Amino acid sequence: PLCSAALPFSVTDIQVIFAGVESCTSLALSMSNLLAAAARGECNVSSVFLDKWQQIEQVFSFYCSRHEASIARLSDMVARNPATSAFLRECADLSRRHTTAWDLPSLLIKPVQRVLKYPLFLRSIMECTEPHDPEYVQLQMALRQKEGVESRLNERKKRMDSVGHQGFEHPAAH
Repeated sequence: PLCSAALPFSVTDIQVIFAGVESCTSLALSMSNLLAAAARGECNVSSVFLDKWQQIEQVFSFYCSRHEASIARLSDMVARNPATSAFLRECADLSRRHTTAWDLPSLLIKPVQRVLKYPLFLRSIMECTEPHDPEYVQLQMALRQKEGVESRLNERKKRMDSVGHQGFEHPAAH
């Protein structure tokens, strides 16, 4: 059984594969709570994004800069270690009772997808907001901030790709 089996990951493997996941989770929970407060009328959606844009950029920059190394480490481990492959298959089998979208690489891409959806989310709210509403201008500002974050994340990725991930080399399996 899964619980009694030794995990086929070293501490370093876990640090590489899950680099930044805790920060993404914490930020997602905070954003969810703040957006729920906005839905209750306690604050504006735009203020949530305007107040959090620096944290969003910091958290997702870190996560996105390490995502490729994470997937590479995971792929390497699966290819070289049958115990890792078996463990991940067992996890997938157990999780199918709860979701149809489970395999670890699919879950690890979710934070990258989330940050890219924020501008779409803001645009959809803007479509439902009257242009003369003061919130509309704030939403425009938040959208510009989010598009700037997206642009800077893309630029960082291009820069990393062009320099061969210097400083983010694929760590050897332990």
